Amino acid sequence: MSEREKVLLQNILETYPLIPTSYHRLSKKTEAPETNDGQALLVEALAAQKQESKRVFQGLWTRRLREQMSPHGYVLTLNATEAECLLQIVNEIRVGSWIKVGSPGLTPGWQPPVAVETVKYLHAMEICGTLQMQLLAALAGPGDE
Repeated sequence: MSEREKVLLQNILETYPLIPTSYHRLSKKTEAPETNDGQALLVEALAAQKQESKRVFQGLWTRRLREQMSPHGYVLTLNATEAECLLQIVNEIRVGSWIKVGSPGLTPGWQPPVAVETVKYLHAMEICGTLQMQLLAALAGPGDE
């Protein structure tokens, strides 16, 4: 990837975690995390998992890109576990961006709410979707598309 692509991707990855841990519900009946011990444990576990994923990937990202610069740009080589971690992070950013623009449905004729506050999230959704497809294709291997 070029320097510009690297900076763009890094800026998007820095938004992780984007979905508030309180967004996830153990049950549809759970109103607030404080009212249910199970819900509180879920929120705590998700927060810890997200922080660990962020810590691991930040180190990996910096180290790998620095080590694998080529004359044509930056190369990011990941094993299957690292790619899975990146997929989870990118999916979180994509879904979090979708939430930030109002969780739009698949209504015919729907237009994204283009405003100063939402443009960065619409942009992140597109970039993350593209990256997810590239990662999944790379994981599938040649001829598995």
